[in-house]
Amino acid sequence: MSKFLLVTSCEEQQGKTVLSLELAKKLAKNNSVVYVDISGSTKNASVYLGYDMNIIYDYVDLVDDTCSLDEGKISAEVEGSVFDMIPTPRLETKKAEGNKIFGKLFMILNDKYDYVIIDGSSIRDEKDIMDYSVLDRILLITESRIEDIGRMNTCLNIIGKENAGNILYLVNKYMKKEGKKGTMFTPKELEDMINLKSVGHIEFDLNYQKVGNSYVENKNLLTGIESTADRIIEKLS
Repeated sequence: MSKFLLVTSCEEQQGKTVLSLELAKKLAKNNSVVYVDISGSTKNASVYLGYDMNIIYDYVDLVDDTCSLDEGKISAEVEGSVFDMIPTPRLETKKAEGNKIFGKLFMILNDKYDYVIIDGSSIRDEKDIMDYSVLDRILLITESRIEDIGRMNTCLNIIGKENAGNILYLVNKYMKKEGKKGTMFTPKELEDMINLKSVGHIEFDLNYQKVGNSYVENKNLLTGIESTADRIIEKLS
């Protein structure tokens, strides 16, 4: 059986793609990995890695049976690690039909790879098209501002109580100074409020404003990505 991991968030611009690529890179050193990009983002994995001009088919073609897995996948390399990638469409208006995308991906990819990393859009964008029951783990990235607790509860309700045991969550853009002032929840406070253990937090960095279209440049800008990926991988075994 393959292990399926969805990387998603309550809001966009949370660094899902950089973290997903880091996870794929690390896992691919000793495992077979496929990276499925359903994010629909303009700054997607294919753009980050410079493969966007090589795209013929994408995940929509795969789940709609327009292409086979062999036709739809491309080979990706990140810092010496090689894995398969199924890209997101180049056209933002191109969408998959139906509401069982994860189930269809499961039928196509299960047992063909050790790990399936799905780079998702935000939960609110996915809510009408996703069935979370086939996933082994759901990595939910959130911020911890006061207003984020409502968004987090909405996301957890969408995922469903029946899938709560599969959720890992990561606090992003955390500022200790704001936590002390009470304008942000501390990671421990957030854990207590939503009754879930986190896999850690990433400190806010002014370099977030400089994020561009290169994976290597972005990874070097955003501190804590590698150690965060290591902690997440520990939870997958």
